[in-house]
Amino acid sequence: MRKFVVVLVACAALAEALPAQQSDSESVREMRRVGSMSQIMVHLIYPTSDAVFYIDTRTPTTEAEWNTLEGQTLMLAESANLLLMPDRIRDEDQWIADTKLLLDVGRAALRATRDRDVEALSNLNDQLYQSCVTCHSHYRGGYGLRPG
Repeated sequence: MRKFVVVLVACAALAEALPAQQSDSESVREMRRVGSMSQIMVHLIYPTSDAVFYIDTRTPTTEAEWNTLEGQTLMLAESANLLLMPDRIRDEDQWIADTKLLLDVGRAALRATRDRDVEALSNLNDQLYQSCVTCHSHYRGGYGLRPG
């Protein structure tokens, strides 16, 4: 009888702990914003896009430099996913379309980097620039206007 009571108490404790564990794992999967949009732009997108924009003057020559560039182009592509977090999406249509432009060029840059194809990276400059301009024209007030 004593073993039965111990097992019963242990099962009750386990049953009470299980919902807490489920909620903990759910909270880990829940996406939570850490940085602001400005921080993502300044610390992630600008430096990683510059790696593509300046590929002709900052061409990797060593394996270590290519590995660094691969990390930068990966981060450029993945930054588009950060822009698609539910609490960052500004609207369902335009925001997603503009972000897809960044994702597409980021993925192409990553492929070109893995292929060590400087020409392909250089050819992505216009596409990358256009993805920036398109999004900024929609979501940065006063973008493109000269100060009076």
